[in-house]
Amino acid sequence: MKDRLDKLIENGAEIVIGLEATGCMSGLPLCDVERFLADPVEYLAYRCGVSKRQYLDFQARGENDQEIKCAGTTVKNRPCKNPVLRGQWFGVRQWVEAVNKGEKCNAHGGGTAR
Repeated sequence: MKDRLDKLIENGAEIVIGLEATGCMSGLPLCDVERFLADPVEYLAYRCGVSKRQYLDFQARGENDQEIKCAGTTVKNRPCKNPVLRGQWFGVRQWVEAVNKGEKCNAHGGGTAR
């Protein structure tokens, strides 16, 4: 059995697994199965190119609330909370990059996150 598994790994076989949308992964190489099983969240974060904390923050927003909120402040010095990108889905890496850049909504001089 191990010989057959090693042969599959040598030939680049992958396992296709159903995952929550991350925008960065479509398969799990057989050589990474143990790493994935040891800590699935850490592995997915690694494959997405973000930290485990960033990945968890992205997932915590929920499937329908992954909009990037404006980094600007209101006249009352409160967080703006307007979405930077309205109605656009993006993966975890794009979300992290835009949040780190401090993207702003149209009202605060922004309007596009790339």
